[in-house]
Amino acid sequence: MASAGFSSFQPLIPIFNGEKYQWWNIKVNALLRSQELWDLVEYEFADVFEPDEEEEKRLKETKKNDAKALFIIQQAIHDSIFSQFAAATTSNEAWSIL
Repeated sequence: MASAGFSSFQPLIPIFNGEKYQWWNIKVNALLRSQELWDLVEYEFADVFEPDEEEEKRLKETKKNDAKALFIIQQAIHDSIFSQFAAATTSNEAWSIL
């Protein structure tokens, strides 16, 4: 039995192998939206200012969420084409390569 507040549901990540991009895009887009990560992928974030303490906490959370989104995208790319995305350091950068 799952403990309160935790879901035992783990979404399956569709793998992009270089074919049927439109179908893969729809599925991964929905996955990222369900994890509240799509805005980072679509718009990226700027890390060009000296944040105060509260802004620093938000920036840290944003960077963590971007890393989650990048991880999902990386997991959703087949090994045969992964080298095209290996240098991407943000989810937005990886998605732009697609």
